[in-house]
Amino acid sequence: MIDRNTRKRSIHSAGNLSRSLFLSILGILTFLPFVFALIISFKDIFQYTHHPFKPTFPLMWSNYVIAYKLVIKYIFNSILVSGVSAVFVILLGVFSGYVFARYDFPFKNTLFFFFLALMMIPTVLSLVTRFILVMNLGLRDNYLGMILPYISGGQIMVIFVSRTFFENIPNSLFESAKIDGASDVHMLFNIAIPLSLAIIWTLVIMNIISTWNNILWPLVIINKVELMPISIGLLHFKGQTQSNVGAMMAGYLIASIPLLIVFVVASKQFVRGLTSGAVKL
Repeated sequence: MIDRNTRKRSIHSAGNLSRSLFLSILGILTFLPFVFALIISFKDIFQYTHHPFKPTFPLMWSNYVIAYKLVIKYIFNSILVSGVSAVFVILLGVFSGYVFARYDFPFKNTLFFFFLALMMIPTVLSLVTRFILVMNLGLRDNYLGMILPYISGGQIMVIFVSRTFFENIPNSLFESAKIDGASDVHMLFNIAIPLSLAIIWTLVIMNIISTWNNILWPLVIINKVELMPISIGLLHFKGQTQSNVGAMMAGYLIASIPLLIVFVVASKQFVRGLTSGAVKL
């Protein structure tokens, strides 16, 4: 019996060691390109030609100065577009999800399933109709030409997730609040939203990443360099710095900083939102 238990513990320990080793290797392979990009960003063309992946001295800090001047306007555009889009997507989506969760009205389920059906339609299929609509509204080469389609298309997931989450909140909380004279707005902002902050932060991060990395729609609707977001601005930036690989890599790293900051600030809420399945009180 002792030998059998010892053998089981040995097998279990070996399994844990194998998983840890596999995850460690996977983590190293994930971050390795970023390490190489960081090393290359401090090289001039001579250093890169002779020692592309080996640290060399002196460090070319001027690459970051060059890259910052070229990409900062694209970063600002993406922050503006992604930030405004995320705010309105979350506001409208959460309000709509709350209505679907807490109110009864004619054809509620039919309308909700209609929203779910829209999730099955690939975004590229509506590209032409969105382009024609934006052109008719005179919003090409305009921030609103990017923001409004992001807002209209990004609410579906938020409505679905927020309704599901609000329905899991015990009804007794809302009944107690009603007895105390709380209005519907009060219950939304003081009960529903505080209990759903984790999933809301998750939706915010997912929406920001989606709009930040979207390249097809800005490429279709934006021609002015001063309005380009970072997703297509980097293509223009690459053409300006293709003879200076170090500055190019520095620009890519600078462009990744805003998303890194967002994730670091909201990482705990993001992980909680991904792992939360119901409200536990």
